[in-house]
Amino acid sequence: MTQEMAQQPAQEKTQRMTGAKLSLEIGTRMAVSIGGQNQGPEGRIAADLVGMAHFEYIILRLPWVPGLRSRLVGGVSATVRFVSNGELCGFQSPVLTHIAKPSLLLFLTYPEVVEKLALRQHKRVQCALPVQFHSAWRRLRGYCRPFARWMPHGCRCSRPARTPHRQWPRM
Repeated sequence: MTQEMAQQPAQEKTQRMTGAKLSLEIGTRMAVSIGGQNQGPEGRIAADLVGMAHFEYIILRLPWVPGLRSRLVGGVSATVRFVSNGELCGFQSPVLTHIAKPSLLLFLTYPEVVEKLALRQHKRVQCALPVQFHSAWRRLRGYCRPFARWMPHGCRCSRPARTPHRQWPRM
């Protein structure tokens, strides 16, 4: 069953998630575009997630950028992009308010719709399967784990170098 799941390609289309609860860690790096201007890479500002109240608001810490505070008035909209669990995610949200001290904090309305795009062609499967290596000279035990740049049908087998055989689980 695990092999079948690994062989199925991830969807290439963008998924729209409505009313989804975001599971993000504090400190998640995000790219923010304010308003409809400069939507290219040069118009994005790197921000860090510093907090949120689910289904209420999101708080981002932004660096000081000349002219940024003047663009944060009048209910302007922000576009936020970030990577989470191997997916590129993004949403648009109106700016609630901002504060300048002690750091520039931007308060955004919690997003109603989050768009997700899979970055990998095949989903990565988490596993740690026990394996045995046989040769003419000896038998070694180890674990099969996902490889960082694995092919859709491959994995990496590893064995701790200094672990005595008797401490490995029996197969």
